[in-house]
Amino acid sequence: MIENRQAERRPAFALTEVRHGEHKPLTGLIYNISQDGAFILTNTTPPVAECVSIRMPYIKENNKVVWIHGKVTHRNYVGFGLMFESLDEDICRIVRTVSAV
Repeated sequence: MIENRQAERRPAFALTEVRHGEHKPLTGLIYNISQDGAFILTNTTPPVAECVSIRMPYIKENNKVVWIHGKVTHRNYVGFGLMFESLDEDICRIVRTVSAV
């Protein structure tokens, strides 16, 4: 397990699409989120250290669906932890929008 959490996670419930490698896209639910990562509930989990991209189709920035890239830090039978790569201000706004404040 890779543990680099630096920010407090907040509850969030947002439908998301997960893509990793050449695999079929997964549908997931963001369970909690912070400025540096999220936990995503899925039926199938990518391997630890796998690079993945997620998007929330119902949340757009400047009328565009935004992809957020990151690395799987841990996984269990209900989902996986994702550490985001560097985020720009648009993505930070999306993260704030998704988190239940």
